[in-house]
Amino acid sequence: MSSRFALDPSMGERPHQEDGELDFGLSRIPIQFHHSKAINIQECLSKLHSQILIAASTPIVNETSNGQKERVRGFERAEKARRRVHKDKRSELKRGRSSRDWD
Repeated sequence: MSSRFALDPSMGERPHQEDGELDFGLSRIPIQFHHSKAINIQECLSKLHSQILIAASTPIVNETSNGQKERVRGFERAEKARRRVHKDKRSELKRGRSSRDWD
């Protein structure tokens, strides 16, 4: 599929068909030849629609900045510290229950 960055002014507003592709000016979509041009155009439009949906649902992922990485490391350290404090409290509570001398 080849793509162009500007609309072809000779096309007008309607897509035209050549060499097994439908040309919309910005991109060319390969189609199968049917006896009906309307079916060819409808098939091409459905392919275009699916390509747009795929492109729109693909996330754009950028490199994580060093500042963001450092913030995440800070959050992870704080979470580990909170977990450790909670774990130590639970451990002390359980140790207090089991170490009583009943004699």
